[in-house]
Amino acid sequence: MLASLVLLLFFLYPLVGTYGDPGILLNVFVLITFLVSLRAIASNQRMVRVLILLALPMFAARIWASVSPDTMSLVVYSVLNTLFLVAVLITCLTRVLDQSPVNEDKIMGALCVYILIGVIFSFVYEITYIFDPNSIDLGTEFAASVDPQQFWVFTYFSFVTLTTLGYGDVLPVAPFARSMATLEAVLGPLYLAILIARLVSLADLTSPAARPSKDPNRPADT
Repeated sequence: MLASLVLLLFFLYPLVGTYGDPGILLNVFVLITFLVSLRAIASNQRMVRVLILLALPMFAARIWASVSPDTMSLVVYSVLNTLFLVAVLITCLTRVLDQSPVNEDKIMGALCVYILIGVIFSFVYEITYIFDPNSIDLGTEFAASVDPQQFWVFTYFSFVTLTTLGYGDVLPVAPFARSMATLEAVLGPLYLAILIARLVSLADLTSPAARPSKDPNRPADT
């Protein structure tokens, strides 16, 4: 899942967004996220039902937005997509924070949560921009060509904010947009410094054959 997120969001989506319609890649991204999430929580029938109930209207809204690409359909799709991704994030975070030993899967899951945080804020910025185009200053680089359906612009702004790079070419202007950007800028470093660093420190990444065997005749350390 992590490899799919990185490939679609940071390589394929910006290229297609520049030279064509990236909508199909966004659909692929959501579909992969949906299928992988179902596989990860197959034993939790309650969460499976929740994800399916969120996914069905979301895909229906996507068809609506494709057939009739107006403001209302785009807002409905973005809101439903946000709710679905929040549910996926909660599901992944629950698996990461359970009582099982920390291993590579947990660390990869925690990194997926980090990527999902950036994607969720991308939808929040997109919705904010649709309601108020003056809420986010796209600058001269994007203002001439951007439209609310070019999700990759808001993805770029979200991850620049999440990683606290702050290039300054896209700026939040309205109070709500600034609040969301501030929240994301605080959340990103704290998540890496607290959760990811803690998981890595607790992880036993050595193979069973490489772990030192315990000698029953060796006295216990004092």
